[in-house]
Amino acid sequence: MDSLIKVENVCFKYANKLVLEEISLNIEIGEFVGIVGKNGSGKSTLLKLILGQLKPICGDIVVKRSTNTGYVEQVTLNSDISFPATVYEIVMLGLYKQIGFFKLFNVKYAQKVHEALKMVGLEGFEKKQLYFLSGGEQQRVMIAKALVSNPELLILDEPTTGIDVGSEQEFMKLLHKLNKTYKKTIIMVTHNMSILKDCDKIYELDNQNIKEIKNV
Repeated sequence: MDSLIKVENVCFKYANKLVLEEISLNIEIGEFVGIVGKNGSGKSTLLKLILGQLKPICGDIVVKRSTNTGYVEQVTLNSDISFPATVYEIVMLGLYKQIGFFKLFNVKYAQKVHEALKMVGLEGFEKKQLYFLSGGEQQRVMIAKALVSNPELLILDEPTTGIDVGSEQEFMKLLHKLNKTYKKTIIMVTHNMSILKDCDKIYELDNQNIKEIKNV
C-alpha cells in the first residue's frame, strides 16, 4: 500500500501543557485505523493536527497531495433536539465549498445528496426532519454530509457517542462497508476499544506518547 499520512516526531502543547511528545504513525491508503485513549489523552488534538487545524511545535505531518477529506467532529446527538432542518438540507451543507451558501441547488447536487444517503442506508430520508431521527440515524446523516463531496479520507471523532449498543454495532458495519466497498480510508477516534476489533491498525495515546497495539 501507499502511504496517505505520515506523522513523524510530532509535538504539541496548549500554553505550557504538553499534549503530544514526538509521536509517529503511518496510515496507508485503504486502511481503517482506530485511535484510542482516555479523555484528555490528545486524540482530538491529533486529528486536528492531521486536518491542518493546528500546527505542531516540532516534527512533520505529511498528507498525500490533493487528498479530499471528510471530517465528522465529535457531537453528542439527541433525537429530541428541535433543529428545524431536513436531512437533505444537512447533507447539502457538505457541498457549500463547491456551490456557496446562497447559490441555487441544481439537479447535479441533489443527486450527490441522494447518493451519499444511499451509501449510509438512508435513501428516501431526504424530507425527514433531523430531530425525528434516532441517534444512530442522525449520526448516519452526519456521515452522509461528510461523504457528499466524495472524499478519499474519512476522519471521525468519537462517532458512536450518544447511540445505543445495537445502533453502535450497525454503525460499525456501515464504516467497514465504506472502507471495503467504497474504498474510503478511515481514521476513527474512540475511547471504546472493543468496537475496533476489525480495524487494520489500532494506535493508543497515553502520557503524551503513541504506540501501535495488537488488534483486540
